[in-house]
Amino acid sequence: MLGHARLYQRAKARDESLDILRAAARRRLIAHLGLPPAATNADIAEAAGYEADDVEEILAGFHPENDAELVSAATAVQNLVREITGFEGDQP
Repeated sequence: MLGHARLYQRAKARDESLDILRAAARRRLIAHLGLPPAATNADIAEAAGYEADDVEEILAGFHPENDAELVSAATAVQNLVREITGFEGDQP
């Protein structure tokens, strides 16, 4: 995920790149948690035992204004996926 974020960083497509990373994370989390494809961020939070506001902020709420914020937001998305799935390798 971070590699993708850095590519988009160079193109200055912050919102678009973060949206793509978030969508991939949502798909991975929904599949891992056995939720239906239309599951909301609140559904993901509940199934994973997380606060809904925290998951919403990571998967939808924050919009980076600079490259450092993009990398930070991408890291937060990656960390959430790792925490919930237990997967320690690179995310596609």
